[in-house]
Amino acid sequence: MSFCKRTNLLVGSSLVVAGLTGGCTSSNTMQLAPLDQPAMVTAKGAEASSEVTLYRQGSIDPNGSLVNVHVHDAGLRLRSLTDDKVEVQELTMALDDSDMSATTAMPDGVKLRNQTLTLVSEVDATATQEEPDALTAHGHSSLVYHASLLLADGTLYPLGPVTSNAADFDVRATRYESGVHVTIDAGPQGQCWTIPGIIDVSDCSLYVETDGEAAAID
Repeated sequence: MSFCKRTNLLVGSSLVVAGLTGGCTSSNTMQLAPLDQPAMVTAKGAEASSEVTLYRQGSIDPNGSLVNVHVHDAGLRLRSLTDDKVEVQELTMALDDSDMSATTAMPDGVKLRNQTLTLVSEVDATATQEEPDALTAHGHSSLVYHASLLLADGTLYPLGPVTSNAADFDVRATRYESGVHVTIDAGPQGQCWTIPGIIDVSDCSLYVETDGEAAAID
């Protein structure tokens, strides 16, 4: 990732789409839609820094532990509108597999597969900054957790879906030489979600980095 791309990431508790500073301009950025006009920001993929941090405790982890689960893929679709309005139409995160050791309640251990977190539905956000190269907004929503349990015979048994408690989340995208860099994050929450009889998840936070583009819309 270029220096120009990194130095413009804004940190805070709001949804940020930040632009280039002087000296980082490029003819390619001129082809991107201005973010103070109606535009669609889309992004796909996840960089190595992407992860979900959570505290889990239950029959599969009776002593409790704080764990980091890597996010290996993500998808975002965000629509900037007029009158300080933004719609987060899609947000999906695919998590790595999780294997947990055997316990008294789970003598074969637990192997979680196909773990995903997605928005419950489209989220209306409020823009707090709108400039050609910068858009700032804020969103609040629940996430839906999906996972499957890998059984001893190799079959997958679906768990959930489970809906998390609603919480604030942040998304940032930075225009750079040839596209838009996006980050998605949310600070630690209280109770996040529960799979009855298996696990309680709390103190969740997430951080995702991905790349995409911005296209003008009517």
